[in-house]
Amino acid sequence: MQFKRFNLHVHLKNTCETILAIKGMHIQKATKYLKDVTLKKQCVPFHHCSGAVDSNAEFKGLDIDSLGTGHILVNKALEMHRRTYRAHGRISPYMSSPCHIETFLIEKEQIVPKPEEVEQKKKIPQKKLEKQKLMAQEKNATKNKCKLKKMHIQKVIELFN
Repeated sequence: MQFKRFNLHVHLKNTCETILAIKGMHIQKATKYLKDVTLKKQCVPFHHCSGAVDSNAEFKGLDIDSLGTGHILVNKALEMHRRTYRAHGRISPYMSSPCHIETFLIEKEQIVPKPEEVEQKKKIPQKKLEKQKLMAQEKNATKNKCKLKKMHIQKVIELFN
C-alpha cells in the first residue's frame, strides 16, 4: 500500500520530525498520535496528510487493523518565492520550503514462535583437516609398528622355548 503527495505546503524540517515520531507505529496508533498533536495534547509538529492513508487502504481492501508503517520518506521540493515589501523601498525574499511525502504501509503478520535451533557443526579449515588426517595416520602407523614388534618378539621367544 503506497501513499504519495507532492509539493505540500508544510515545512520540511517539521515534517521530518513528525515522520521520525510515527515511523514503525501501527496505523491506528499513528493516527491517534497525530490527532493528539493537532489538539496540542502531545508535542510533535502537525502533519495533515494522515487521513488519506486509511481511505486508500479501505479502497484497496486491506485490513486497517493490521496495517503498520513500513517506509516513510520526506524529500525537499522546489522552494516557493514570494516577496515582502519593507520600509524605505526595500524588498526581502519570503520563501517557503514545501516537501514531498512518500509512505508505504504493510500488513503486519502475526508473531510466529522461533523454531528450536539445531546445533550446526563448526566448519574446520581444509589445512587443519589435512593435519588431523596426517596425525591419525602417524598414530596408526606407530601402533602397527608396536604390534609388529610385539609379534616379532613373541615369535623369537617361541623359537627359543
